[in-house]
Amino acid sequence: MSINAGCFRPLVPKGKGISLDDLRTAEVVIISRGPWPEMGKPDAMELLFEDRSESPYALHIASSQCDILPLDSDCDQSGQPPRWTFAVYNEDGKIFECPARYRLVESIPCLDEWK
Repeated sequence: MSINAGCFRPLVPKGKGISLDDLRTAEVVIISRGPWPEMGKPDAMELLFEDRSESPYALHIASSQCDILPLDSDCDQSGQPPRWTFAVYNEDGKIFECPARYRLVESIPCLDEWK
């Protein structure tokens, strides 16, 4: 995933088991960053595709899969509009875009809605 100009931009190759239909239902992507103890990762990210359903789609990745990482001061604040966007790309170009929220958490999986 690349991060540039306020946008998280994952590259999702076709046919890699990620449901684009599940991604496209999201109103916002909540990106939570913290340790992922059960996978032995000291720094990881959860991408929660919040669609207001009982079980929103989520992906977990090691932070090492990102070209750069946001600063702690780049976190979104409650009561303010989203500071980030999230745009999914494949080999055909951009296939999905929506607002995103970034936060630090004690550990992932977190799976909490934005508060």
